[in-house]
Amino acid sequence: MDGGWPYFVRMAKWAEEIGLEVWPDVHTAPGSQNGFDNSGHLLDGPTCKNWGENATNVNRSIEVVREIASRIRTDGLTSVRGFGTLNEPFVDCDPNTVRAFNDATFQVLRKELGPDVKIYIGDMFNAKMWNDGFWEDRENTFLDSHYYHVFARNPRTLSPRQHIAYVCRKNKRDTVGCCYSDHPKNTKPAKGISRIIGEWSASPDTLVVDKLDQVMDEIAKTGVAAEFTRQIPTARQDFLRHFVQAQVVTYEAANEGVSKGWFYWTFKTEGGAFAEWNYLRGVSEGWIPKILPPNQASHTTFGTCEDIMLRTIDNPDILHEFPPMIDEGENWQGTVIDDDLVVSHGDSLHVQKSGNGRFTGLIVILTICFSCIYYCMRWKKMRDERLRYEQVPNVSV
Repeated sequence: MDGGWPYFVRMAKWAEEIGLEVWPDVHTAPGSQNGFDNSGHLLDGPTCKNWGENATNVNRSIEVVREIASRIRTDGLTSVRGFGTLNEPFVDCDPNTVRAFNDATFQVLRKELGPDVKIYIGDMFNAKMWNDGFWEDRENTFLDSHYYHVFARNPRTLSPRQHIAYVCRKNKRDTVGCCYSDHPKNTKPAKGISRIIGEWSASPDTLVVDKLDQVMDEIAKTGVAAEFTRQIPTARQDFLRHFVQAQVVTYEAANEGVSKGWFYWTFKTEGGAFAEWNYLRGVSEGWIPKILPPNQASHTTFGTCEDIMLRTIDNPDILHEFPPMIDEGENWQGTVIDDDLVVSHGDSLHVQKSGNGRFTGLIVILTICFSCIYYCMRWKKMRDERLRYEQVPNVSV
């Protein structure tokens, strides 16, 4: 931390001068809280055990938060308005350990930085597990979720309209899974902890780790990164614009009132291979909208997520899964594409809306009737065959 601290101080003071807020987020923990490269340790497989099952490592992480917060206070870095205690603790962490860690770091941050600094915690990739009153009484706190379509094969293979349908259904369910004060009814947003989507991007089809290998190999061979001057075709930009709008609308969850917003990952990248991760480029080229004024919900400008989906041209030629075929084994996310809206490329929405549901009900009734007729006829045929068989005399051979 000593080597990077002067840079952080300069950045925080520059942010204050131009009116930006700084929300540091602790990404690395001794032993690794997830086994991902962004934790400081790239392990053979994702796991929390090297951190979560080691009390020394957990306590050391609490002290790291304490030291960072103390330096922020001592150096007068008033642009720091939020603080993330630990990035992406993995799904196999002991929930009790993570909750105890969050409680301890909450006390540290309130003591060092005061009551107004926002404190956000990772959801362990399952927001619903926190919807039990945890931190319901603690203001300026947030449950943080990270949504991507590129880290599992099934989402990468989706068509343009399917990607947006996936946002409208899967990502929406995850977003509004927490946090309420009347669980399990889930009608009254919690007065304390709320939601933020701390990471998401416009990238729909490129597995980052494999593409990075290609980029680095090209640098080693020629000195220039692969696809450094890559441009995004107009048709793809049109899809990206809808993809971004759908995510913004969904992650705000304005109608449910349980979310306070989002952070795009990331602000800027170099070269074209990862252009869809470049917020500044997206705004410049028009496929990322400019931030709307405070208190103006995005759906009032862009429409509902389903509206955006129906406006999207479902041209599979604009998407290019990379790598095209890869055996991921059992991906830890276990992503299953089975929602009707996604599977039907959005067509099921027309059936749902026809006749305010009367048409759907008629289809269900007719399906049941025809099924009954079919099985009755099949049973009658089997009975007749059995009777004919019983009438055949036994013949010795």
